Amino acid sequence: MKKSRILTSAASLLAVLALSVSAAEAKTKTFHRYVAKAHNRCPVHVTVNGDIVDCNGWRLRPTGWDNTCLNLDYLPSMYACSSSGRR
Repeated sequence: MKKSRILTSAASLLAVLALSVSAAEAKTKTFHRYVAKAHNRCPVHVTVNGDIVDCNGWRLRPTGWDNTCLNLDYLPSMYACSSSGRR
């Protein structure tokens, strides 16, 4: 009788702990989704020459984003970006 009461108490304690862990995990996932949306606030636009530029002035190259460019949309990439490579 005493063993069954201990087992019942232990099982209910484990069930409560499992529910609290799953609730904490759900909150964490929601937070990560929010953070992912918050980082996607830098709009991308196209310059007059047709180069794709983000809000920081980085220009899209075939090898990836070039961070050596000045944030001046009126300049073509050959003048706005460094020829020495990426910083």
